[in-house]
Amino acid sequence: MQTRYGDIYDCVDFYEQPAFKHPQLENHKFYPEMKPNFIPNITSATNNDFETSELYVFENGGCPSGTVPIRRLSEEHWSHAAYFSAAKTKTNFISNSANEQLGPPGTHYAIVQTQSSPNPPNYYGVGAYLSLWNPQVKENQYNASQITIKNGPDSLQVGWMVNPTMYKDGRTHMFIHTNAGGSHCYNTHCLGFVIVRSDIPPDFVFTRYTERGNVAYTIKFFIYRETTTGNWWLLFSDKKIPIGFWPSNIFTTLNKYGTYISCVGTK
Repeated sequence: MQTRYGDIYDCVDFYEQPAFKHPQLENHKFYPEMKPNFIPNITSATNNDFETSELYVFENGGCPSGTVPIRRLSEEHWSHAAYFSAAKTKTNFISNSANEQLGPPGTHYAIVQTQSSPNPPNYYGVGAYLSLWNPQVKENQYNASQITIKNGPDSLQVGWMVNPTMYKDGRTHMFIHTNAGGSHCYNTHCLGFVIVRSDIPPDFVFTRYTERGNVAYTIKFFIYRETTTGNWWLLFSDKKIPIGFWPSNIFTTLNKYGTYISCVGTK
């Protein structure tokens, strides 16, 4: 399938998606169109959320039932995604120390985060409304807004990004970044994230964004741990749409709770 922007997705059988190549998921009992057993009561705070019809990025409505959309990538795409994933993994914990270098020179952050502590609280979810923008970004630069939950080396990040080097365009893409059990990747480039929607991939292009002097558009992301299964679910928009989940057994330190959460803007 091809989107209006030229991105090509293959409709892959639910059981053949990359997540299930993870050695910890060989004997899984997941199934197509799974839904969370429990969705938290999340208060809506904006009227500028997307209409459901605008979330469907495929003109024909998406993949057939029992399949999920996986973006087709060139070797160059894979290489650039691996590079940025490695860089993000090294800097996904934002230090509370003003004297510590947070990332490469020239990287700027706007941060709301929990404080570092020898005995931090346990966090079972993180969510935020992120303003959607489409800033002009040069090659080898990027701009992003995201939420993070972390415990030790494991972390989950969700948000939007403009990254011409990785995506080969200047559009505003949704993204997820997974760092679990020693492996890390964007979107579906490595093992672990299970897609349950046949019509909304985790790396699609937003159709609307804020322009100066006009209405400010926002989108809500929410990651939370389901108590009954231990899986971490990703909900999207005020409609609380489940896009997919991270099975608890792919993690080494984030399998029960997080110890750090943040909302970060990066450029």
